[in-house]
Amino acid sequence: MVNAIARDMPLFLCIDGGGTKTVAVISDAQGAVLSRGEAGPSNLTAGVKHTVAAVISSTQEAISRLPGPSITSWPCSDPVFSRVWVGIAGCARPPDHALLSPFIADLFPGSTWRLTNDGELLTAPITSTDYRVMVTVICGTGSLALRWSRPDLQNPVRQVARSGGWGALLGDEGSGWSMGKEGVKSLLTFAANDRPLVPFHHEVMERLGINDPHDLYPALALSLSGDVDATQAEAERKKKIAGCTKHIVTAALGGDGEAMRILKKVASEVVDLLRPLVEDPVWGAQGEEGTLLVLGGGLSSVKEFRQLVVQGMDKEGWKWGDVKVVSDPAVDGVKALASL
Repeated sequence: MVNAIARDMPLFLCIDGGGTKTVAVISDAQGAVLSRGEAGPSNLTAGVKHTVAAVISSTQEAISRLPGPSITSWPCSDPVFSRVWVGIAGCARPPDHALLSPFIADLFPGSTWRLTNDGELLTAPITSTDYRVMVTVICGTGSLALRWSRPDLQNPVRQVARSGGWGALLGDEGSGWSMGKEGVKSLLTFAANDRPLVPFHHEVMERLGINDPHDLYPALALSLSGDVDATQAEAERKKKIAGCTKHIVTAALGGDGEAMRILKKVASEVVDLLRPLVEDPVWGAQGEEGTLLVLGGGLSSVKEFRQLVVQGMDKEGWKWGDVKVVSDPAVDGVKALASL
């Protein structure tokens, strides 16, 4: 049974499910954030069971932190939320939606819900602007660039082009995974050529739980263990490698030349990720100057990394109408829900 807080006050829920964590944010009808909850990663490529578990866990935590009388039980058969937006990494194709939609419908009976890729959460800022064209870029554990348009200001945006977002196996350039991978490759290259390791190399080894670079492969080969299935092992391996990013960023900002080389390389990958969307022959008469660019993901929140990306775009001659950084997509998403 759901008590008076759900019946008397409309609640709105937005879930940002990524490769590192899942964030659930609840707001009131004015878009004021009431509570938030977090859980582990929910990338659909790790399996629908893990995705649903993270959605449930993050939502339960957000519900438990609501001010005032508590909702005694969730999931439940009574409608708790007026509108729900669930953005999940790896949920980009019709088969992905078909796989996950029944679970979302069961979790939110009676609610108006929307299931998208997590990249679509970055479209929320356009609702408060006069832009009709926008490009969103996620530089998180993974990466994805999307182009959107709307026929007028009263209609929602529609995805019209895509670049990247194919997962670690096929790239994910411009992401935390890519930066972590470059850091690991740097460590192996230095060790193979008997070059003295730099401080961030030791930090990477410590994060991966090894004392010798030659132990790297066994440390990452979790799929060889009977205790972990292959899908979960791949997700855990990607998370481990992406987790090395913070050591590389910190070292680069501290003046480490090798770390800065990696930072610049990954920033250039973001520019290359954008290229197909900017140089598309059907880009339209508005071009970049009539387009809103929205950056999201952990790397985008690093000012120095962002500056490198902007410098790369400037070299290409790309001039955007405006550039926004979304540090908390679930908050922007829930505010957009409440404004509908």
